[in-house]
Order: sequence, then structure tokens, then C-alpha cells
Amino acid sequence: MPTYEYRPQDRGLGCQDCQEGLEVLQAMSDPPLQHCPTCGCELERVFTGCGVNTRPSGKSLLTDSSLRSHGFKKFVREDEGYRQTV
Repeated sequence: MPTYEYRPQDRGLGCQDCQEGLEVLQAMSDPPLQHCPTCGCELERVFTGCGVNTRPSGKSLLTDSSLRSHGFKKFVREDEGYRQTV
């Protein structure tokens, strides 16, 4: 289940908990929170980045051979443009 972050819709309102950002573990099918469970102010969901592990068990998944075996193509920058490598 993903973790969602919420903050008050009006930045000047809310308790210390929601001002710092609430992190809530929810199923994707759950409706978003509407109000802070502590103070009741209106909340909005904040989209944040997520971590991606590209080195499970010490191996890199981004090697040329690994990308090729999974059907991906790698683009490498050359001078003013990009070129595709396999």
C-alpha cells in the first residue's frame, strides 16, 4: 500500500501535525482524506516522489545488458543531441 502525504488547503490553518504534513498509509482504492484527524481542518493530497531501488542485492539493473534483456533502450547524450544505444 502506498503512503500519501496531506497538508492543509489553507497554509495558515491547521495544527502542528498537519502543518508538518501527514503521512497516511492507504490503499489506492481508499478515498483521500478530507479533514485532519486531530484538528479537523480541510486537507489536500500532496504528490511527492518515491524511492526506486535500482541495485537490488548489489547488482545494477541499469547495465546495458540488463536493459536489453528486459526490452528497454538506453539513450546516451552526445554533443548537442541524444543517440540511442542497444
